[in-house]
Amino acid sequence: MVLTQFMNNVPSTVRLLLALVVTVGITLIAVKLMHSRSLSISERNDEAFGKTPPPSWDLASRVLALTGTGFVFLFAFTFGSFWSNGQDAGTASLMEQSAYQKALNAADSIPTDQGGKTIADAVKAYGASVRETEWPAMQAADRQTAQKAHIDAATAIGRAAMSASQAGASKSLEWDNLTSALADMTDQGTTRIAQVPGPAAPGAVALIALLGIANLALTAALLPTRFTLNLTLMGLMAAITGLLLFLIVETSNVYAGGNVVPFPQYMG
Repeated sequence: MVLTQFMNNVPSTVRLLLALVVTVGITLIAVKLMHSRSLSISERNDEAFGKTPPPSWDLASRVLALTGTGFVFLFAFTFGSFWSNGQDAGTASLMEQSAYQKALNAADSIPTDQGGKTIADAVKAYGASVRETEWPAMQAADRQTAQKAHIDAATAIGRAAMSASQAGASKSLEWDNLTSALADMTDQGTTRIAQVPGPAAPGAVALIALLGIANLALTAALLPTRFTLNLTLMGLMAAITGLLLFLIVETSNVYAGGNVVPFPQYMG
C-alpha cells in the first residue's frame, strides 16, 4: 500500500509537519482567494433578502452540517477501530512471545530420541517466520503473505508434534505444557495477523481526509468574517483538522506509524 510505504519511509515528525502544512496552507490560500467574493455575495444577499437567509444559503448550510457531521462520525468510528486493533495486536504479540518461550523450555526438557529437538527446531522456525516473513508483511499491510507464512509455520509445528508423539514424547511430564503452549502460540499469532488493516482502510482514511478538507472549504466560503479574523480562525481550524488526519493515519496500521506494536525481539 502507498499509505503504508509512506508511513514506513517518512519519519513521524515529518508526517505531522506535512499534515499541518498541507491543511493549513491550502486553507489559508483558499481564504485569501475566496474571502472578497464571499463577502460580496453575503452583502448582496443581505440587500436582497434582508435578515432572512436566501434558499441557496440554507441549502449550503445543510451541506456544511452534513459534511462536518460525516467527518466527525467517520473519524471517531475509524479511529476507535484502529486504536482497538492496536491494543489487541499488542496483547496478542506479548502472549505469543510468552507462549513461544514456554514451548521452547518444554521442548528442551524432552529427550532428543523422543523428538524434543524436532519440536524445538520447529518452534525456532516459527519464530524465524514471524521475524523474517510475517512481521515485514504486516508492516506492509500484506495480510495474505503473513497468513500464508503463519499457516506454513503452524503446520510444520503440528507435524513435528505428531512425529514427537509417535517417538514417545507424549509420555513426558512436559507434554501437556508443551502442547498447550504451542496451541496458545499459534492462536495468538492468528489474532496478531487479524489486526493488519484490510484493503478498505486506505479508502476510509482518504474519505476522512476528503470530508475534512471539504468541511474547511465550505466553512471558508460560507462563513465570511473580517479578513484577519477569518484567516486566524480558519488557520486554527485547519491545524486541528490536520492533527486529526495525522492521528488517523498514524493508527491505521498497528505495525507501522505511531501506534506501532513492538517487534518480537525474544522470538529468536
